Amino acid sequence: MNKRILFINLYFEMGGVETLLLRLIRELKAKGFDATVLLLRKAYDPVLLTELQQHATVVFLSDVATPIPSRMRRRLGADFDYIFVTINYALILGALLQQFVYRRAHLLAGVYQTELFCAPVEAGFRHHQAIRQIFRDGLPDQNKVFGNDAAKAHHERLLGRAFPQAPVVPLMVDIDKYLPPTRAQVDRHKIVSVGRLCDFKTYNFTMLEVVKSLRAQGHPVTYHIYGDGPDETRLRAVIAQQGLSEVVVLHGPLDYPRFKEAVSDALVFVGSGTAVMEAAACGVPSIAAIEYATAAETYGFLHEIPGTSFFEPHLPYPRKSISTLIAQLLAVSPEQYREVEAASLKRIQPFSPKNVVDVTAKALLQSSPLRVNGLRYAVPMLIWRFLSKKFGV
Repeated sequence: MNKRILFINLYFEMGGVETLLLRLIRELKAKGFDATVLLLRKAYDPVLLTELQQHATVVFLSDVATPIPSRMRRRLGADFDYIFVTINYALILGALLQQFVYRRAHLLAGVYQTELFCAPVEAGFRHHQAIRQIFRDGLPDQNKVFGNDAAKAHHERLLGRAFPQAPVVPLMVDIDKYLPPTRAQVDRHKIVSVGRLCDFKTYNFTMLEVVKSLRAQGHPVTYHIYGDGPDETRLRAVIAQQGLSEVVVLHGPLDYPRFKEAVSDALVFVGSGTAVMEAAACGVPSIAAIEYATAAETYGFLHEIPGTSFFEPHLPYPRKSISTLIAQLLAVSPEQYREVEAASLKRIQPFSPKNVVDVTAKALLQSSPLRVNGLRYAVPMLIWRFLSKKFGV
């Protein structure tokens, strides 16, 4: 009999976590795991959602939410073996569902962003305290699934204790989908990024200085950015203020099936998350931009960085200038450039679907059924929200 997983995510717009979930659900289905995806917001990329619905049942929280456990169970599904949350807000909901609706389910948290469950508790974000406490003390360590070593180390550092039994499951890249690489018509001056325009992906802004520096050196580079998000308006304004509107192009959201088409003619890809790994799978030399960095910095080309972490801000590797690396790439011979392309393809092999799905299935089967008292953590947060609205505390 197949195992059933309830994934809880914020939405299903184009993003690294969403494309990872799509691949993961597809591969897990082939290994006997049936998925339902509960989305907290009714926001989605139509193409991406249609593809997801081919492999999973998709439900929106606004369509099923009810305080009555039996009714929630009927609306959402009869039973689940696992509840797997991929966004910080969902951890509270997942804990409550496990406590009152699906009491036999194993609750797991997938950590696919650097500070996902350990974000600082600041004014207006007091709910982060409940999230931190559930993740640190309520969730069994073997149920904390980290996307790379750096995210694990960062959570251990900010939450003040080690998670020795927490598995590290590398991100998945659909390598076969991008084979063979199509690199016949490379634009030697085209730089591409794909990803959400949001606060931790600071390279969308710092790369503007890189473009200006390279053009001042006589390299007529252009920078093509695919994606949307909360920082889009500000980014457009900064591009215009710096007089770069003719050479920095904001293309808007990218339909997922067009990823290879968008990046394959580029000299280099700059980014983070799964996108930088997908670009490498397309044979494009890829630079992992350090998230949250205030300057255009990297630990190197993807193939130069060891381990499972590439773009987190606290890796123990020397930082390099992205501008310098691109200038070096512009100066190499065609033969040397092809060597970099080959190295990119070779580096991405450990992140193949077969390898990652085997590790993921093992993590699920070895997780703990220990029940998390979601109400214990949620009540103080709800009281604070009531008092803050009523009395401004």
